Amino acid sequence: MNNQDIIPFPDELEHLDHILKKIDAALTKAKEDVLWLDQEYRETKKYMAEYRNEMNSHEKLQHEQLLDQTDRTGVFAVEAREKLEKLRESPYFARIDFVYDGEEEAETYYIGRFGFSHDREKLIYDWRSPISGMFYDYDSGRAGFEAPTGWIEGELTRKRQFKIRNSVMEYAIESSTNVQDEVLQKELAHTSDEKMKSIISTIQREQNVIIRNEKANTLIIQGVAGSGKTSIALHRIAFLLYRFKNQITAEDVAIVSPNRVCCFEQKLSFYV
Repeated sequence: MNNQDIIPFPDELEHLDHILKKIDAALTKAKEDVLWLDQEYRETKKYMAEYRNEMNSHEKLQHEQLLDQTDRTGVFAVEAREKLEKLRESPYFARIDFVYDGEEEAETYYIGRFGFSHDREKLIYDWRSPISGMFYDYDSGRAGFEAPTGWIEGELTRKRQFKIRNSVMEYAIESSTNVQDEVLQKELAHTSDEKMKSIISTIQREQNVIIRNEKANTLIIQGVAGSGKTSIALHRIAFLLYRFKNQITAEDVAIVSPNRVCCFEQKLSFYV
């Protein structure tokens, strides 16, 4: 990979700047929400402490319910703020351009660790979304994906890969294949430490089949030591939590270690 290959396209630098401004606006709003909810919680609690003896049972119940609701809303607000902070560091890692059958113009989709919308406009697609699967499964040419309305086909006209770290684009590569070998080796070398990390930018086609399999109730992942079995398994869990988010949550997941007698909950905050 020479220097010319990794120089970002001017249009991509401009797009990244545009996205960062949108994320900053959303992040400012999220921080304001957290502060407001925190203040609302403190004031409600203070009021209950000062006037508890003057309240009847119905008033006490109402304020307790308000306190509980504010607390739960505050948790969601903090999670939204933290997600935006992570998103700002690295908003997306891929772009695909797709021409739907029957259409003439290509639609552009940016793919990242999380989805992101602003002012009712979808700007980044979660790597687990149906349309994002085309990045992993297809080279440029005929492609398709399973949408809620059924199978959608068209032409994949462009694939680009990015490395964005600390809000700075380190490289942008035009890619006609799944994941370029240079990118794969670079990322694997960068993440080869003891801490489990996300591999969403380097998932291979065969791995993606395992991760997105919705038909198998039981799935065995085999491979030699160091081949990434655990990482693929965690990404599969993250996909299932996204796909069936109305049915299961991360708190419902337990992983059994073959080297331990008991089960333990695996935190999936890096993946979901």
